[in-house]
Amino acid sequence: AMAAFLLEEGFEGIRALRDLSWNKFIDLEPTKGESCFYFNAASGVFATSSFSSFCANSGGYFSRTATIQNACRDEAGDIIGSTASMATCSSGSIDTGTKKITIKIVWGPTYQYSQVADMYLADLYPNN
Repeated sequence: AMAAFLLEEGFEGIRALRDLSWNKFIDLEPTKGESCFYFNAASGVFATSSFSSFCANSGGYFSRTATIQNACRDEAGDIIGSTASMATCSSGSIDTGTKKITIKIVWGPTYQYSQVADMYLADLYPNN
């Protein structure tokens, strides 16, 4: 139950960052790969970090990461995959207004359990 909550909270955090500024928080993330994703109490918003100390939640028992990739579309406009590349897709072309978001939760004494979920996120607001 806690892992499912942390997954949903992760997606809500990504949506909140999108609503604040697509260009600042979402658009440049594919260059980072998998990053720790946590709530920064000092700033009041979610943030990413490459430092594993930010991944721990609830006494270090849970860890959450986020990966943001560019969505690839075919000529008909259908999503056909995703890429971490900022420049090319293996087929089709990059849709600059859509990203694939993957949230991963791991837990257990040795982080032996995991739950992963994906979604596609669109740049809906002209907020740069």
